[in-house]
Amino acid sequence: MDKPTFLNIDPEAIKAELKQDFENMTGRILYPGQVEQLLINAFAYREYLIRSQIQESATMNLVEFSRAPFLDHLGMLVGVRRLIDSKASAVFQMDFETPHEVLSMPKGMRIQSDDGLAVFALDEDTLIEEDAVTLNASFTCLSPGAVGNGYQPGEIIAILDPQPYLYQAFNIETSVGGADKETDDELRERIKLAPQSFSNAGSKGAYNYFARSANPAIIDVSVTSPVPGQVNIYPLLKNGEIPNQAVLDEVDAMCNSDKIRPLTDTVFVIAPTPINYNIEVELTLVTGSSPDGIISLVRDNLTAYAESRKNQIGLDVVQEKIISECMKVQGVYSVTIVDPETTVIGEDSVAICGTIDVSVTGYQDE
Repeated sequence: MDKPTFLNIDPEAIKAELKQDFENMTGRILYPGQVEQLLINAFAYREYLIRSQIQESATMNLVEFSRAPFLDHLGMLVGVRRLIDSKASAVFQMDFETPHEVLSMPKGMRIQSDDGLAVFALDEDTLIEEDAVTLNASFTCLSPGAVGNGYQPGEIIAILDPQPYLYQAFNIETSVGGADKETDDELRERIKLAPQSFSNAGSKGAYNYFARSANPAIIDVSVTSPVPGQVNIYPLLKNGEIPNQAVLDEVDAMCNSDKIRPLTDTVFVIAPTPINYNIEVELTLVTGSSPDGIISLVRDNLTAYAESRKNQIGLDVVQEKIISECMKVQGVYSVTIVDPETTVIGEDSVAICGTIDVSVTGYQDE
């Protein structure tokens, strides 16, 4: 959709209009060096500034082109508020020396990542049964935003608050769910979806809207109904991250609320299935082309293609599109795809690219 033009804000057109008006009223022809022309230039500049402000103000009333804080006020008209930043979380395993009596791990007990950049705290007071060897519990990053995301199992291990008999603790899943405050583009998308939430019949758009509203880290949602009365919701996090149980619980709490879920629906919130693939292409270049620069540009194009796949559920991996991304680079004569095959991705899955390998196998005259 193109941005509408409410006023002509071309400075030269404004100046020409003022000059023509002056000449019509006075019957005189103005020349560039005259004092009157210099005054008209100054007036035209002020007119340009005023028209630009009017154009900008009018545009801010359109959801498609608005930005903060005006976009926030447009959201309020349909009951949508900007989501605040969220914190990453993960399940941790705590191991204990035995024998021991019943223990209590206090809420807020801290464990730090091995790089020292993130600290996670125990979500709830947790009782440890007598002589229990291990226990799993949920921890949440103390710092909001994406800072706590992406720690692989075993990378959050430094116990800052030692407890009796606890000799080690570490994350057993990748930390996810942290996100910065909702961006204008993300808020704009939810505002567009909001009218569908007014339905009390359990529309796909309504579930999509409410699921996105559960956590700002959610970038896409797929809603399916495999059998009548059953609704499956698949939320996907930014950068193709698969949501952990904490995020799934947030979406479940939102979409299973009695005020949202139709009485006849049974709602399940499920993590989408990652479909892993690698990209390997062999290029034939036009004779005389520089391979290093072409390989870099092709890899950039393929990376952008892979990013687009992993940020939306159900996007297929298509060989012809991979070839097209390669052929956009000047100097590429032809492309042979070694991997992957064209893969159809279901509504419950997301395509995640692992490695991208680009090589040159020959040259050919055009």
